Amino acid sequence: MNEETEDNFDPEEPPKDLFFNPWRIPISERSKAIVDEAVRMLENYEKHFKLRRRKRKPRDQDIFEETVSAVLCDVMHQHLLNEQGEPTRVFRRPFGLSYAATAVCSSVA
Repeated sequence: MNEETEDNFDPEEPPKDLFFNPWRIPISERSKAIVDEAVRMLENYEKHFKLRRRKRKPRDQDIFEETVSAVLCDVMHQHLLNEQGEPTRVFRRPFGLSYAATAVCSSVA
């Protein structure tokens, strides 16, 4: 496998995309605030451009918020990983929760 460093970068083989981890959740108050702000901004965007005709059902709202949270937490984690050069444990799934399925990975109908 090709390691992506300055010394052996191969322009013929572009860097591989990182896999999305849908189980990341915010732990710190700052990361929770970022997620809450993003959810609020997305909902305001939908409202402003009249993208939704009715309010989401409670379960659908939970899935929406979990999806936004997972995407942002994954982006923040990768940013911190690249800034520090090593993995960080900022976001983690609490013990005891199932990794088998998550609403974020559900199919879009």
